[in-house]
Amino acid sequence: MNLKKNDVVISVVSLNALDSLKKCLKQCMREVQIMKNAGYKCHLHVDDNGSDSETCKWLIENLNKNQLTLHSENFGISLVKNFVMRRYNTDYVFYIDGDIVPISGCVKAFYEYMEKHPKCGVFAFALIDKDGNRTDTQNIDKASKFANLNKKITTSDNFGYSGFALHRKEMHKYVSWNESGPFAGPGYGYEDMDLGVQIMMLTNYEIHALHEHIFLHFSGSSQKTLTSKIFFDTYNKRKNEFFKKWKGKINEYGYILPEFRQSCVKNLK
Repeated sequence: MNLKKNDVVISVVSLNALDSLKKCLKQCMREVQIMKNAGYKCHLHVDDNGSDSETCKWLIENLNKNQLTLHSENFGISLVKNFVMRRYNTDYVFYIDGDIVPISGCVKAFYEYMEKHPKCGVFAFALIDKDGNRTDTQNIDKASKFANLNKKITTSDNFGYSGFALHRKEMHKYVSWNESGPFAGPGYGYEDMDLGVQIMMLTNYEIHALHEHIFLHFSGSSQKTLTSKIFFDTYNKRKNEFFKKWKGKINEYGYILPEFRQSCVKNLK
């Protein structure tokens, strides 16, 4: 499906976790309507990465054909996200994991922010706040109501997480998620860190991180479908590959060294 420019595609990659997926998609459909009410074009699409029959049956019954792609197996998050980016003729792709409930109004707010900041290639949540606490929660009573971007926004060396982020398609002419070696196929870990280093080294775009908002995340519900052996094995292999690939250009925490950074880190008003 080709959309005209200045539209947003909301992309959900699902892997089982049907209960949280239902909550995610219910709010994503509301986000589409919020965008349309504001005069923007927005499309929701789900790529199912080889879920069980119950999840697939529910998706088929509740989504239109142009909203759903069913993959026969789990191809891994990197390949599917790259596929989504190439599929659409649109300026932006809003990636949201199927176990996260987006905050009301976030797609419109992210879109309008990036339209005003052309150097911003990715606008994402900072998962760690200033006190070192995670900003996602499994307690729905703590999930923020999202109205505007009056919270602190900074540029970042590495956003580290694209499960809740708006990406500028133009930027992805130069970068993509790693699909090779241990990053190929099912697994978890460091695919977003790798993309972040690419952005900082290979483009003039910036990564902008939003702090101090809390969102609802049924943490790990999709990963539970992977065995613990696959989960930890792929995580460690990807970690080793990441540090090997960027040796001499990043520090021990995975952040790019200043001399290799294209854009400076700063606070934004």
